[in-house]
Amino acid sequence: MLLVIPSIDLKSGKCKDCICSTLPMIEHYSDLSQNPEQLSQLFRRENSKSLHINDIDSLNNEPNQNNIDTILRIKNSVEIPIQCHSKFKTIDECEFLLDSGIHRVIIDKLIKFDQDKIKNLISYYTSSRVAFYAEIDLRSNDNKCTNVDLEIDDFISKIKEVGGDRVVLKDNSLFTNIERSVEYLNKMANSNKIKITLHDAANNYNELNYINEKSNIFVDSIILGKALYENKFPCQEIWRLAESRLEK
Repeated sequence: MLLVIPSIDLKSGKCKDCICSTLPMIEHYSDLSQNPEQLSQLFRRENSKSLHINDIDSLNNEPNQNNIDTILRIKNSVEIPIQCHSKFKTIDECEFLLDSGIHRVIIDKLIKFDQDKIKNLISYYTSSRVAFYAEIDLRSNDNKCTNVDLEIDDFISKIKEVGGDRVVLKDNSLFTNIERSVEYLNKMANSNKIKITLHDAANNYNELNYINEKSNIFVDSIILGKALYENKFPCQEIWRLAESRLEK
């Protein structure tokens, strides 16, 4: 069973996205975007077992202290594991978040770090708390890891060399053939024997269900962002109805 992980994109300490809704809940969900801790609590009430946070400012090479402060407040507001994807400049930044109680850091650019420092980080905190981000483009080149300019197999080999065992994988091609995507994922996961968390790989319930049923054991979790905020899954209709009644 896939673990579904809601995603929160932070920009200047606020949530970049807003849950789609109709009256009377538009203002309520807009307020939640301005208060990411409360949005996190909403996802937890909706039975989320983990949260994924994208530090958008850092990924855009902008100052990100507001996001770091918000991430720590979110950590204190919910009791579930939180993972953070950021463009860490130093290993010290990873250690700070891990020591502060963030469950997992997702390193954006493995090859820019001293490999011995990465090994030491994983040795101390364990491989379950350090993952690595990879972008692919299934439409044009399914063998290339585009964010580090390496073949995907070579990139995974580097992850294993430093003691890592998980990659967060995002397909930027918006490839619509879900069967082809899952076939590729299973082949890649089997050949490399590495755990995979998918990033925004399902646009609706049917795609999510197909991934859940057809993926092998190495593909164990999926991060949902845009589709989740647009209420593309049947259970969300019940949640939003209940939330509107509670708000009243």
